[in-house]
Amino acid sequence: CYQMIRHWISLGLDLADCPASVKTVPGIENITEYIDSRLDEPIKVHEIADMCHMSYSGFAAKFHERYGISCKEYIEQVRTAMVEKYLLFTDLDLAAISEKTGYSDCSHMIKNFKRTRDITPGQFRLREREIRCEAAGKSISAENI
Repeated sequence: CYQMIRHWISLGLDLADCPASVKTVPGIENITEYIDSRLDEPIKVHEIADMCHMSYSGFAAKFHERYGISCKEYIEQVRTAMVEKYLLFTDLDLAAISEKTGYSDCSHMIKNFKRTRDITPGQFRLREREIRCEAAGKSISAENI
């Protein structure tokens, strides 16, 4: 049933007059919205595939075809962007940030951040603060951190 609805959507079906239960069924067309709304939770790709009523390999192929990256890569990219936001705009420690961004632990977040950004989260935060202080005409010191 859901596969047929997703197929009709891909052909241009307007869900404006459909029941709410049909509109909220995650499909490959709206799965990034579902993922984005749950980034603070552990997300497993095989569970997302099951929710879309697809096999893991079928889901992975469709996701990559539609978005150009794997679902896991998408989740990591969006989580890394969220980590950056928290580093830039809050004073939360790394453990709190890892919890708010759905990482299983702080070391996993640091490892992924370093792999994708070539800098640790702590170094990123310090560098960005130095840049902001220089732009404001201040020198950075321990009291600015």
